[in-house]
Amino acid sequence: MFWWRLARDAIPTRCWLLRRRLTDSADCPWGCSSLEDRNHLVQGCANLDAISGELNRWGVTTLAIQSWSHFTVLVSKARKLDLGPLQVFCHAVYQNWRAMNAKVHSREFGTPLILAATLMENINCSSEFPAWHYWGTNRPDRPSPSISWCPPPPDWIKINVDGEVYPNNSADIGIVMRDHQGGVLLTAGSGLTHWC
Repeated sequence: MFWWRLARDAIPTRCWLLRRRLTDSADCPWGCSSLEDRNHLVQGCANLDAISGELNRWGVTTLAIQSWSHFTVLVSKARKLDLGPLQVFCHAVYQNWRAMNAKVHSREFGTPLILAATLMENINCSSEFPAWHYWGTNRPDRPSPSISWCPPPPDWIKINVDGEVYPNNSADIGIVMRDHQGGVLLTAGSGLTHWC
C-alpha cells in the first residue's frame, strides 16, 4: 500500500500536507533543509542516507538513487536487475518513512542503526532473496541457499531457543548463540520431566 500510494503521489509527505493546508512547513522532519516530497523520500534524506550508511558498513549492497524518476526506471527494469539491492532499498525507504511519522507524532523511533537492523530482520531470507548474498559476500563460509537463517548485524549475537513437550510429560529445551558470521558461540540443552 505504501509503494502504491507513493507511485501515485498520494502519500502524505510534508509538501502534500502543505498543499492541503494541514501543516505549516514542508521541510523534512529529519532536518535535511529540504522539502519533503516523494523525490526526497527516495533520494537526499539525511536519515535514509544514514540507514544506507549502516547497511554499507555491514557489507549490504544498496542502490544509489538519483531521483524519483531514476527509481521508477530501475523498477521498470527490475526483471533484468539483481532484485536484492532493490528490495533492501525499498525496505530502507519504508523504515525511514515509518520512523519519520513516529517522530512527527511524538512517538518513539529507532536510530538509523536500529532501522537498518529492523530492515534486515524483515527481509525474507528465503531462496527468493538470500540475504547472505548481500551481507558480507566476500565470506567463503556463506551458508548454502537451503538454509533460511538470517545473520544478525556485525558485532551482534543472535540467540535461538526451541523446546518441545512430549506426551509422557517430559520436555526438552535447546539454545544456540551465533555471531554475525554464523559461528556458534554457545549451545546448551536440557531435558525435564514433570510428575503430577
